[in-house]
Amino acid sequence: MHLFARNGLDGVTLRRISSESGSANTAVVHYHFKDRAGPIDAIIIFLDENVWMPAFLRLKEGIDAGVSLRELIDLGLWPGKQTVFDHPWGADAQACMFRFETGNDEVARRQFSNMRKKHDLLFKRGLRRALPELTPTVFEQHWQFLYTEASTGQWVRAYLLGEPAEGKWTPRREERYLSCHLDYVVGGLQAPVSQ
Repeated sequence: MHLFARNGLDGVTLRRISSESGSANTAVVHYHFKDRAGPIDAIIIFLDENVWMPAFLRLKEGIDAGVSLRELIDLGLWPGKQTVFDHPWGADAQACMFRFETGNDEVARRQFSNMRKKHDLLFKRGLRRALPELTPTVFEQHWQFLYTEASTGQWVRAYLLGEPAEGKWTPRREERYLSCHLDYVVGGLQAPVSQ
């Protein structure tokens, strides 16, 4: 996951994985992963088991408990935002998820999308219930903005400013960003809608 996070999906070969792991026998990596898609599949399974399924369960509990709008958004954004703080491998997971979502590998993008779909649908339904006053069209616009900003906004800003996200986004800066982002999203979702 570390190699893919740093070098992109096209920048990692089985030979490189073997070399970085300290193994002199490249056949071992080929045996376990078969081809370049093998490690990507393994990462997606790992992310599903360790990020997206726990996030889904946490989100479901929050919705069932009737959490506030801000808490709901925090729970919904946890997989892409909080993972970096909760796990030593979180920064690599966050970078890998961004690479899956925005990369050129259509198979990896589809696998990643399918993995997170259950969580995202629950998040969207929970938000819809929390915001009954919004028309379906306005809600869909807000949802698209929230989803796009949450998944790529921070990374794109860092890229455009010439700051590699993995090098400049410290945990403290990330926490401040998330807090401001939550306030911004809640304010935007609760703002009066003009016709």
